Amino acid sequence: MNAFVVERRGFRLRRNVFFGVAVFVSVVLTAGGTGASADTGKISARDRKQIAEISQTYLQHRADRVTSRPQIEGFGVRMTDELTADLKEDVAELAARRDDYREIHGGYSRAQVETVVEQVSSAGDGTTALARAKERTRLYYHTPKPGTETSSGHELQHKLTVRRSGGSWVLSGVEALLGSGPAPATQMRKAPPTSHWKTAEPATYKQPASAVKPAHGSRDEKVMAAAYFYQAMVNYAYKWGKNANPNFRTYDQDCTNFLSQIMMAGGWEDVDGDRTSNSSWYLGTFTWTTSYTWAAAENWYWFASQHSGRTRLLTNVYDLAIADVLQANWDPWNNTVIDHSMFVTKVQGGERFLTYHTENKVDVPLAELLRNNPNTFWYAHRT
Repeated sequence: MNAFVVERRGFRLRRNVFFGVAVFVSVVLTAGGTGASADTGKISARDRKQIAEISQTYLQHRADRVTSRPQIEGFGVRMTDELTADLKEDVAELAARRDDYREIHGGYSRAQVETVVEQVSSAGDGTTALARAKERTRLYYHTPKPGTETSSGHELQHKLTVRRSGGSWVLSGVEALLGSGPAPATQMRKAPPTSHWKTAEPATYKQPASAVKPAHGSRDEKVMAAAYFYQAMVNYAYKWGKNANPNFRTYDQDCTNFLSQIMMAGGWEDVDGDRTSNSSWYLGTFTWTTSYTWAAAENWYWFASQHSGRTRLLTNVYDLAIADVLQANWDPWNNTVIDHSMFVTKVQGGERFLTYHTENKVDVPLAELLRNNPNTFWYAHRT
């Protein structure tokens, strides 16, 4: 028998209210619908409800740490000593981010968090359980600037481990499953070990842009009278930034597909050829008749900046102007592949704002992206 037996034969949707926040818990049942587990019956409906409440409380308190709400010690749930020690760095980082967000955009006033526990699995002896939970969080800006978003949202999958202690459950492990997009305000990508930083340099054939803000703002001014229709690009990004255009298929990782649509709206023309070649760029009827450069960030980089000359690489991210492109490799010490593509929709008060898919976001401040992703290699394109 496997160490963990997963219960997933049927679903029941339950709505609970916990600390004033709606919690939607997807309860996993056996075929009989009684709530008993398939092995020893030790993960009951009551246990699953408690695990769901632990997930909700932990993630709500974590989100509260980057807002101006009164701060309390811990995360509102019982934890093992080991996990408490593991999260000390997160506590300090979240506090630092809260202060930095005040400098960047006035900070966040509150967080609204919903969790959906999609799956529960138990150890054979019933003393340990794993939960897979989806977090939906919206952070509200304290003083949103005119014409900008009033809040920032994210969805994120988590793995949580709980142990039975004294008739109840104690949180013993947490893991945020970060995807190809930027890290949200409440989570961070772990930096490589110090020894790694000292002894190795990331292997790359691409020259990243500096993320150090120059003393006098942008140094590479953009001439807007060019071959492309920049306003059409911006209009398209705003129209479809939050929702996918139904005339195009979407991808699980949709950022570069969306970027290519923006470029097409601004006048980029197809380049035929082998779909695997970085010299081609086109959308086909099917994924297997579409060029790699259309929807893959790494391939788009090579087509745009090297093979077609449609973009020019900038040496500093603060040189980005409206209708420019920013790409990111979140983990350059372990791979050379670009993970994510974003589009500059606004430059206001010396700040750049980026719009992208996966997740679908409009007008995210560049300064917050840099703050949340400090170990990233950035690639800035002048279109």
